[in-house]
Amino acid sequence: MNTMTTAATTKEKMTFFNLEPLICDADNMLDVLVNMMEHMHLTDKLAEGSNHVLTDGEANHLFFIACQAEAMTHKLKKAYYEVWDNERGEGGLPIAGQLGTLIAAHVEALRHYDATPGDNPKSPAVARANALVTKTRQALFDHRPTNMAEAARKGEFMASCRTFIEWDDFDQVQLISALTPKERN
Repeated sequence: MNTMTTAATTKEKMTFFNLEPLICDADNMLDVLVNMMEHMHLTDKLAEGSNHVLTDGEANHLFFIACQAEAMTHKLKKAYYEVWDNERGEGGLPIAGQLGTLIAAHVEALRHYDATPGDNPKSPAVARANALVTKTRQALFDHRPTNMAEAARKGEFMASCRTFIEWDDFDQVQLISALTPKERN
């Protein structure tokens, strides 16, 4: 069973790694199509600008392979955009690694907080949801980017997230530290 089947069967989120079998299948099918056209000498005839007559069997086979190649590329394109959506965080930012995990946890904490009934702001459920948002937000502050690209992604996320825009309980030094890549040894 390939990774695509495994991911689809277990309802796991697709990742870019899972796209490899689809890419290979589409590439192989296009290779079959081109080889078939070369075997029928269609590439030579098309290059010369001359006509070539196909038998019904050749035409049907060529049409079938072309349709299969088209179906595979459409499936690949759909899977690519599914993966792209799965690996994006709030604000449309690509997320990966530890930073991605922290951003995803914060987005999930915010989603949970927003889903909590707000009838009683002092209720235990609201207090737990608020504590989780605060904890995941602080974890993002404490995480030091590993490079400038990650610092940029983190800064873009923070600039798009209401807990960093609307809450003013941090100072400039904390913000600068949060966006400064850690030193390598």
